[in-house]
Order: sequence, then C-alpha cells, then structure tokens
Amino acid sequence: MGPEEFTINKNNQTQRIIFLDYLRVFAFLSVLIGHKFYTELSQYISTFSTPHITQKYLSNLFLSMFQGGGAGVVVFFMISGYIILHVLQKEKPFEFIIKRIFRIYPLLIFAIFIQVLLSFLTSHSITDLGVILSQMSLMGDFINTPYALAGVEWTLRVEIFFYILMFLLSFTIFLKNKSYILFSILAILTLSVKFISPFPTENFVGYFTSYFPFLFLGSVLYMYEKKRINLLAFLIFVFIVFYRYFKAMEDYSPHWQNSNFAIVGFSIFIILWLTRNKLQHLPNFINHYITTFALLTYSVYLFHNFLWSYISKFIGYIGMDNKFIVFLILLLWCTLVYKLIETPMNKLGKMISKKVL
Repeated sequence: MGPEEFTINKNNQTQRIIFLDYLRVFAFLSVLIGHKFYTELSQYISTFSTPHITQKYLSNLFLSMFQGGGAGVVVFFMISGYIILHVLQKEKPFEFIIKRIFRIYPLLIFAIFIQVLLSFLTSHSITDLGVILSQMSLMGDFINTPYALAGVEWTLRVEIFFYILMFLLSFTIFLKNKSYILFSILAILTLSVKFISPFPTENFVGYFTSYFPFLFLGSVLYMYEKKRINLLAFLIFVFIVFYRYFKAMEDYSPHWQNSNFAIVGFSIFIILWLTRNKLQHLPNFINHYITTFALLTYSVYLFHNFLWSYISKFIGYIGMDNKFIVFLILLLWCTLVYKLIETPMNKLGKMISKKVL
C-alpha cells in the first residue's frame, strides 16, 4: 500500500481513497471474467433471453462490462491517470519515478521469469534472451517484440509511457498550477493522434493510439474534482477522447465497433467517483475486504492469463479441472507474490527514494 493510496481528510488524518479500490476490484474482475469466463457468462445470460428489445439491450450492456476485459482496461487507465496526478501534487520528480520503477518492474520481471520457466519445463521451449529483456523493459513496441504474459503486457507498455510523460511534466509548474495549460497540453496530444501513424504497427495495431488518451481522461477528471478546470472543459475533453477513440476503432480495430465496453467502463468510473464520499464512509469491514482484493490487482493482472492454463492442467491431472478451483489457486498465488515480492519492493522503492533525495 503506497503513499499514493491516501488523501488527507478534514481532521488532517490520512485516508485511503476507497472509491479507487472499488474500481480496481471491478477492473480486475472485468479482465479476469472477460478472459476466462466470458463464454460461460454469455451462455448463462442467453438463457434469460426474450425477444423484447429492452431485455436484449440490457443484456448486451451487462456483457459489455466483461467483453474482452475492455471496460476493465479503460478503468485501469483512468485510475492511473487520476492517481498519478494526485501523487505528483506531493512527490518530487525523482521520488515519483523511483517509486514507480519499484512498483512496476520487480513483479513484472518475476512474472516473465515464471512464464519463461514454465514454458521451458513443460514444452522445452527456449525464448530468445533479447526478446525476454525487451519484454521486461516494457519498450518492446519499438522493435515489435511479442507481448509477454499471454498478451496482457500491452497495457503496461502504455502506462510506462504515461509515467515518463508525467515525470517530464513534473519539472514544470503545470501539474500543480496553471491547470488550463496542462489541460491544453493533454487535449493537443489527444487530438494530434489523428496526424500520426498508428502505434504500434504490429501485434495489436494502433492500441497505443487508441487507448493512451484514457490515461489523460483520468487526470482531467482529477483536475475537475479539485476545481482547477470547470465542467465545460471536462465535458469537452470527454468528447475529444471518445471522438478519437471511435475513429481509432474504425481505422484500426473494426471488430470492436459493435462493442460498448469503453463507454461502459467510463460510466462505471464516473458513477463510483460521484459516490466516492458515500463509499468512504461505508462500514469498515466492507471497505477492508474491498481493499484486500484491490491490493491483489497488479499480481492478478500479470499472472491470470498465462498461469491459468498451467494451473488448470495441473489440477486436471488429479481430476479437479474446475474453473472456480483454478481461480482460488490463482488468488492464493497472487496473495503470496503480493506479500513476498510486491510489498517488499514497494517499501524498498520508498526507502531508496528517501535516501537518494
């Protein structure tokens, strides 16, 4: 639990930003269900199907929360955009980047190592060292390196660019003051996507071009919350982001044009943001359980897609091939790596940032 998870209340006490934990839980469930349970969920929903258009619309809207995990990805990006701008109100540039490095890379490197090891042990497959290092660096898009972790690494490649951008901007006064200048920079960057080639050009073509602005959207919402921009400016930015997103889907991912997951993810974020004060004051035991699951978000995201098949095969050998059991084992594994790797590395990053600065 890093310092960026907290805000200051009226009594000058630290409080965890609870609504973000609710969003994290939704996001990782959206991705997990979308990747591993969507077929079963879709079939189950179809059993309630009627010819009525309203029922069909509501069913499709519900399924959009999980389709491909897309709504979860949009929420993840908006969380990052929101929290990073919040963090940079207090942290110095190098303090920020050191903590981010220790938050992202140690567990990522460990996850890729486990994937490579399991691949070798089960199929004697040897991954080229250059590919492994490129994946671990999160810079693989520049040389079209295939994605690690059964594909989910792509979102981290997007996030790391956002961290670098915000790190550079943190040397200016725009993140704490001159908010309309920051707003203008983010709007111009979003609109400029129209004039550049899709990035990357292989694997998931144009995914960076399509989804990067949702990180900006989280930051702009934070600016609106803190009354640094007005409602009209926020709504204009929402329009810009979705205009560019819909155009990107048309150009690069036409197979997603019949999906509503982006607007659904955005709507869920806004709903929970609007109820953030009520969520903050729910009974402690409820928020405690939500936070407990939210803390596993990163480890679940990294491991779920590639480790799932190995767990399934393993328990299948003893006649227990059940997705719910696989899910429980995955949660147990992710709890262990959170406690043994992620938490110590976060603490180490915090300690190093203090000593360096």
